[in-house]
Amino acid sequence: MKKQRFILKNHHKIQSDIQVEAQFEIEDKTLRLEFNIEGEIENYIFLKPSTQERANDLWKATCFEFFFGYKGSKSYTEVNISPSTKWNIYSFKGYRELLKEKNILTQPSIKVFQEKNRYSLLVTSNFNESFLNNGLVFNLAVILLDKNHIRHFYTLNRTPTTVDFHKKESWKVCIE
Repeated sequence: MKKQRFILKNHHKIQSDIQVEAQFEIEDKTLRLEFNIEGEIENYIFLKPSTQERANDLWKATCFEFFFGYKGSKSYTEVNISPSTKWNIYSFKGYRELLKEKNILTQPSIKVFQEKNRYSLLVTSNFNESFLNNGLVFNLAVILLDKNHIRHFYTLNRTPTTVDFHKKESWKVCIE
């Protein structure tokens, strides 16, 4: 089992009214993602849970994301989860190349919890095959849409100029 917890960084390096924390846990074929946002969450838009199904363009609103691939390979996978409980998973042949929906996981279990100053999203899903291999690299990211419809980007590592969660050079290596 691999389990790691991170404080995600605000991409724009501005003082933030919230803190974003993410954790992932992998055990053979099971993936568990947990995102926690603490602080002045009333400034952000979290869609209410609805019918849980696949959907596209989730990144245009508040969205929780997990990217993974392997060292030495250009291909990678992106998992998107909305607070509405809509979700999708995509594969890429290379950097933002040949995007297509991927059917490698079961219908995820998505749970959301909201309190006065805390919002949490928990995702559990099973993959069709084990993806816990040597050389696993990953990125965790959160896009928060505020009430002025401005997107705020949080991730493991900031890139110098533009927001780009797809750049594998800035991803973390899974602890062996």
